[in-house]
Amino acid sequence: MRETKGNEIGRDNALDGTADRLRWMEHFRKFEGLNELDRRTVINLIKSIRIICKTEFEITFNYQDEYKAALGLRDLILVFPTSS
Repeated sequence: MRETKGNEIGRDNALDGTADRLRWMEHFRKFEGLNELDRRTVINLIKSIRIICKTEFEITFNYQDEYKAALGLRDLILVFPTSS
């Protein structure tokens, strides 16, 4: 399977540590290693909590789309490793 030019550019942009779109990672990493949630953490990491019924709810996290995109790029890199 061959890597497309678009995938190459996306991977390069994601790996570029100066990219504005990666600032979310710096913010997110401030909260790594937590053992419990406090108000500050919830405010910083959670966009909304939607109660669906008594036993079901949906949490939308800040940076959720960016996180999904990063996972997709990680998977792409695993499939199409760069030559070193």
